[in-house]
Amino acid sequence: MLRDLRAGKKNRTFDDLRRALEDAAFVMRSRTAGSHYTFARPGCSVIVTLPKRRGPLFAAYRHVAIQALEDCCEDD
Repeated sequence: MLRDLRAGKKNRTFDDLRRALEDAAFVMRSRTAGSHYTFARPGCSVIVTLPKRRGPLFAAYRHVAIQALEDCCEDD
């Protein structure tokens, strides 16, 4: 999925990024204040926060998800 995030379409939705993180063993925690959700992976100190909204998210959120997957899943 990391390869797909890097090379695929630039405009990703919340569900696209959620699916990629959950496939890599990140767990979605309860909602924070407002419309944001956090994702954490056991044994990894990186926490990803994404807003849940309709339509594509800003490219910065895609980059944050890619960085988290690289940092936490390089051994997988």
